[in-house]
Amino acid sequence: MPHHLDNIKTIHQHTKAVLLLLTLSLLLFSCVNDGSFKFKKGPRHYNGIDVSHHQGKIDWGKVAQDTCVKFVYIKASQGAFFRDSRYKKNIKGAQKHGLKCGSYHFFTMSAKAKDQFENFKKATKGCTQDLIPVVDVELQVNSKGRHRVVLTLSNLLKLFEAEYGCKPMIYCPHSSYLQIIKGEFDDYPIFIASYKSKAHIDDYHLWQFSEKGHIDGIKGYVDLDRFHKGVTLKDIELR
Repeated sequence: MPHHLDNIKTIHQHTKAVLLLLTLSLLLFSCVNDGSFKFKKGPRHYNGIDVSHHQGKIDWGKVAQDTCVKFVYIKASQGAFFRDSRYKKNIKGAQKHGLKCGSYHFFTMSAKAKDQFENFKKATKGCTQDLIPVVDVELQVNSKGRHRVVLTLSNLLKLFEAEYGCKPMIYCPHSSYLQIIKGEFDDYPIFIASYKSKAHIDDYHLWQFSEKGHIDGIKGYVDLDRFHKGVTLKDIELR
């Protein structure tokens, strides 16, 4: 084949490779910005997941094969009466396959702190806790209602601390962090939810950076979580 034809062929191949790289970069950028994380191949930057009955039946054997999943947080309870229908199946299934598990309670203002804590204890009875518990705070409040929320949440956190011998972690979206947590609970580990390109706060343990992740063993979307720089599994393990 003539040399000039070889050169044309090489240039054509390089052009195709550059176009393919640009296309993949644009796709990845769009995935990150809409909160999703869809690629199963290539670099993956998550350290754990959190689940509830919304994920349905989970194949924990497949989940455990994902080397990125270092921990799992599982919904146990909400308010004074609700208990997640798949909690015990999830935590026992995950631990059976060697995953470190913790449990979380969804905080409400419709019940006293004591009643919410008792609901969590009943929901998690008989289940081993590998990680410090999490209290999920997703309320929106104004300045008038803030004092009552802070008081109830403070009472609940103290009950968790007395029971488990450590400060529970507080999960919250950025808006709830600003309205309720900041300035009141700065000495508690924070599990921040933010689906933009950054966590929006500097001091946190975990960052839920996507609510639209995909991993083997779970149908549909799952939340993806990442350690803050310098934080490891040991920092959230229950001692």
